[in-house]
Amino acid sequence: MKQFIEKMNKYKYSGINMLLFTKDEILESTSLGYVSMENNTPLSLDNIFRIASISKVVVALAIMKLVEEGKIDVEEDISKYLGYKVRNPHFPDDVIKVKYVMTQTSSISDANQKDKGYDGVNGPSMYVSLQDLLTNEDYEYYTPKTYLNYKPGTYFEYSNFGCGILACIVEKVTGKYFTDYIREVVLLPLGLDASFRADEINNPNKIASLYYFEYDPPKLSRDKDMFIRYVFPRYPLGDNFRGPAGGLFISALDLMKIAQMLMNKGTYNGIQIFKQETVELMEKEAWRGDAKDDAAYKAKGLQLHLLELDFWPYKGEMGLKGHFGFAYGAMTFMFYTKDFGMIFLCSGTNSNTRTDGIRTMEYDAFEEIFRLWKKHDPKRALLTEETMKIVRDFTIDRNWQQYHSGENLAKSLVLEASELLELYQWSSEVEDIERLKEELADVFVYALDILDKYNLDINDIIQKKMEKNAKKYPVEKAYGKSDKYTKL
Repeated sequence: MKQFIEKMNKYKYSGINMLLFTKDEILESTSLGYVSMENNTPLSLDNIFRIASISKVVVALAIMKLVEEGKIDVEEDISKYLGYKVRNPHFPDDVIKVKYVMTQTSSISDANQKDKGYDGVNGPSMYVSLQDLLTNEDYEYYTPKTYLNYKPGTYFEYSNFGCGILACIVEKVTGKYFTDYIREVVLLPLGLDASFRADEINNPNKIASLYYFEYDPPKLSRDKDMFIRYVFPRYPLGDNFRGPAGGLFISALDLMKIAQMLMNKGTYNGIQIFKQETVELMEKEAWRGDAKDDAAYKAKGLQLHLLELDFWPYKGEMGLKGHFGFAYGAMTFMFYTKDFGMIFLCSGTNSNTRTDGIRTMEYDAFEEIFRLWKKHDPKRALLTEETMKIVRDFTIDRNWQQYHSGENLAKSLVLEASELLELYQWSSEVEDIERLKEELADVFVYALDILDKYNLDINDIIQKKMEKNAKKYPVEKAYGKSDKYTKL
């Protein structure tokens, strides 16, 4: 963990919470910095962050619950659920499926136009009709920039608007406000103090402030009072598209429960929240292609990024599933596999963006979390139970324990080591790598037999011996030298 902290301390930041966990326990955790830079209150794991776009995963869970109940089909036209026809004017004959919105390939964009489209009106100060925004060219807030010149389902472009549309579909189908429905089907069953509305948090004093580090000193972006003051009004059902894309307030500890529920295929703490097939459908690759500037997003599940990093050793079933987040100074990510999960929440930093779309601090955090991950990964352990069982059963099946005196095993190990050395008799390098592997394996097998005979733990004995070696050969005396410790 020391190395992780050192890596993070290369950056300026206001606060960081990090968790590495399995399906049922925390393996590593740390809190750095402050809840508020103004009062220097130390940050803890139960502090609540506005987690930015990780929120999209939770929005997807609302959709998936309705899929599970047969009320939504991800292959259906969104028009069926919204109650009015939505078409990209460039492709008027092509339906925009729910699946396309969930993979950010719907061709519906954030528009990036002042006072018009999603980006232009994404504030709490005025009521804007979603139907008019999507369909009415005479509407004062409509803009053709809302629609890309790409056929629905063919092109990835990150879209916050799409997530808002999903929330509106939930409202239309359920007749409930999205914030109430997600609380009913996800947040309350998991026992979370979380909400898409800051005014619904049980303990608002736990909410961490966010900061912009583009300024010197860093400028306050949002604090708990501002979050509550600027909470989005409740507009008519089906028009609450502002907020869902990034507005979930939740702690790292509670967010972990959502990840663990997904890792356990819909079950948490013995309670089934979703069916296994529902989670598997959400995680299944639904799109793959060129994500342009978002190189980390080459593949998508249903509102889940299926992340592929050059230093990530696992693919397929062990691939990373989750989401990044960035808004109002917050920088976040949550990813998981079937065995491990990770959460990183930062409330403000001077980190910049790499060419592949991942921010420098996020990349460093990934690397350090993976380093910690390897320490706990049974598949990467120095000795697995499976390997030990194979060696032990080989001896038992042949009734060879009778020959395994300590002396015999030690002699055998030395003899096998001699056969290993023989490979280098006439050369400084080995050409026959397969032979090298076999001779090396023989050495290890006899070493394992000795471990088993005396009931020794390989990691324990190596670590203790290396501690002794470190004292005998201090770096400042032994660096670059081959002398015995008595001559240093």
